[in-house]
Amino acid sequence: MKHVLSILLTIAVPIVAIWLLVTGLALASTSTRPLLQDGVPTVVSYQGQVVVDSQPYTGTGYFKFAVVNGTGSATFWSNDGTSTGGDEPTDAVSLTVTNGLFNVLLGDTSLGGGMTQVLSASVFDGPDRSLRVWFSDDNVTFTQLSPDRPIAAVPYALQSEMANDADTVDGMHASAFVTSAHTHDDRYWNLTGNAETVPDTHFLGTTDAVSLTLAVSGTTALRLVPAAGTPNVIGGYSGNSITPGVVGATIGGGGQSCCPNLVTGDYAVLAGGAENTVTGDYSAIGGGRNNTASGEGAFIGGGGYDGSSTAGNQAEAIAATIGGGYGNVVSTTANYGVVVGGINNSAGSNRAFIGGGMLNNTSPFTGYAAIVAGRENEAAGQFSFIGNGYQNQALGFRSAIVGGETNVTHDWFNFIANGDAHEIWGDYSSIGGGYSNIITGELTIIGGGGYHVAEGEASTISGGKGNTTSANYATVPGGWNAAATHYGEMAYANGSFDERGDAQTSVYVLRRNVSGASQRTLFLDPGSNARITLPVSRTITFDILVTAAADNGDAASYQYVGGIKHTTAGGVALIGSVQEVMALEDDSNWSVAIDADDTNDALRIRVTGAADRTIHWVATVRTVETTMP
Repeated sequence: MKHVLSILLTIAVPIVAIWLLVTGLALASTSTRPLLQDGVPTVVSYQGQVVVDSQPYTGTGYFKFAVVNGTGSATFWSNDGTSTGGDEPTDAVSLTVTNGLFNVLLGDTSLGGGMTQVLSASVFDGPDRSLRVWFSDDNVTFTQLSPDRPIAAVPYALQSEMANDADTVDGMHASAFVTSAHTHDDRYWNLTGNAETVPDTHFLGTTDAVSLTLAVSGTTALRLVPAAGTPNVIGGYSGNSITPGVVGATIGGGGQSCCPNLVTGDYAVLAGGAENTVTGDYSAIGGGRNNTASGEGAFIGGGGYDGSSTAGNQAEAIAATIGGGYGNVVSTTANYGVVVGGINNSAGSNRAFIGGGMLNNTSPFTGYAAIVAGRENEAAGQFSFIGNGYQNQALGFRSAIVGGETNVTHDWFNFIANGDAHEIWGDYSSIGGGYSNIITGELTIIGGGGYHVAEGEASTISGGKGNTTSANYATVPGGWNAAATHYGEMAYANGSFDERGDAQTSVYVLRRNVSGASQRTLFLDPGSNARITLPVSRTITFDILVTAAADNGDAASYQYVGGIKHTTAGGVALIGSVQEVMALEDDSNWSVAIDADDTNDALRIRVTGAADRTIHWVATVRTVETTMP
């Protein structure tokens, strides 16, 4: 306003003229103003005067109007409906002011501009009403005219006239109806929310045994279905269902016309997805497609669809778990079994675990078996384990295969770290890696390499290629085509002529505890009388070291070199004579004899001690060995 500080506000007392058109008047049929149901126009005529700088204002004036309470703290009506708490409306009404005088029909929406609200009778439903006016000559800066003007009694005729007929509408009293501007008290749920609600007392829902349905765009979205004790909740597609009689079950959503979700288990949960079924009590499916949780307490996270085809996961056992993936099964024989993911994996044993991969399975006849990943692996031994790889089989009790392919463990506590085509039959035996190694002895190890065969108990092949241990406690440190065929023999070769062991060196250890002066033979294993035998066609050059220690402190050291052979015609015989390299003795009665034992086809070492003496005799025989062409 141009002269805000110098305006003299002299609004006249409201003219108490009201447009009352009653039945029979000619004007009633031509009025374009909004009417109450009983025919009373919803407008009130108001006239006032504006003086600016002590001069009556002439020109276009911009006004805003509000009907407020006596203190101005509450608004019952304003020209554009935006005033609350007695504050200034947003839009103004443009009026012509001549010599300071203006006239307006409050509530006449035909004026256009900012007069958008009908002045209904409900505005005057109370004794404490005043008119508040704002004025501006530029429609920018408004000044509130003061004071507010109390409204005279005549406008209350709107309320009174409406009441004359309102008590009978189609035979119903007016108290049975509300106006478009009505509000509810706290007994009703409001679109803007409620305050001071009391749990267990206030609720939204039904009081009879009928389900409550919520819809979106006319389509069912959520159903709350009564059940004994705990209601069922069904969300998503309208064809999703919970079998009658089921209690406390939930379908969160999902489903479609071809593939609805179904729950038949008490207190079961199906969160979403499509074509999923939960039949086990207390079981759950998170999502995915075509999954089935039929075991009690079973869980499927999702999966069952790969973008083009469907193969649902099936958790059939008690407390079974499938995290996701495609076509995985925890069968009825696998209570507490777990398949984390992957494709077409099958947990068939109690408390089995499959982490992922494809076509892995645990046998139904064992328990606690585990496969972490890989493809077509089988863990069939109780507590057996496969880490990864392809077509591995852990069949032995507590056996393990870390990786590789086509490896097999048959017996207790077998272990294969890696490699291909290994097989273990002996308990407590291990293969570190390599290719096509076989163990049949217990407590035996093959470190690596390929084509080894370890048959002896507690034997060792460290590596290399094509080595064998056919006797207990035999060792091959590496190389190629060595054959450790004697008890405790350590053999080494870097190749062969025609067969394993025909071009090798070996070390043997013989021993015996001897009492008295009688001659005794030393053995590789005194308990079994194991000797250094020679197969037919075998030739050996040997270097023998012998040491002895008696219970009285006497000792001796000996060394002998020589050769021995085994022929078909001549049997086992020395090659020439054995050469004594040294004979160091504290007691000259002690002695060592080296000869050929044709009876046993063996190289023989015999020792003689002393009377009343107990002596430990130990011999090491280092050989170079070959066979005759």
